[in-house]
Amino acid sequence: MEASHDYGFRDGIAFPITTGFGPLGCVSLGADEVPYDLQVLAMVEIVSINCYMHMIKLKGSEQEYVTAKLSKRENEILHYVAEGKTNWEISKILVLNEYTIKDYLKNIACKLNTVNRAHAVSTAIRNGLIIA
Repeated sequence: MEASHDYGFRDGIAFPITTGFGPLGCVSLGADEVPYDLQVLAMVEIVSINCYMHMIKLKGSEQEYVTAKLSKRENEILHYVAEGKTNWEISKILVLNEYTIKDYLKNIACKLNTVNRAHAVSTAIRNGLIIA
C-alpha cells in the first residue's frame, strides 16, 4: 500500500486467490476509498478471481491447478506415498487390503489427472496439498 500512495491511492484491498490445495496468488486493488459494503466486496472478489484465472490462461502457464478435492483417506494415503511407503506398507499401517490401497491410488490419480505415484506427489506439492 505504501507504493500505491505514490500513484494517488489512499486505500486498497487485497483478495487472496486460493484452492483447497493452497494459495495461488493475490489480486490487490487500489482506490481513493474502498467501499466496505459486503455485497460490493463480494462482487469485486468474484471479478478479481476471474481476472486472475484469465491472466493465468493468457500467460500460457504450463502449470495446471487442481481443483478437485481428495477425501480424508485419499489425502492420508497420498502423504504415505510421499514418504516413500509401498502399497503393502500403507495397507499394514491403515489396516486395509493392498488392493484397496491400489484403488485409492487410482482415484487419486484420476482426481489429480496424474499418471503415476511420483506425478501424483509432485502435483499435490505444487497445489499445496502436501508441504515439501
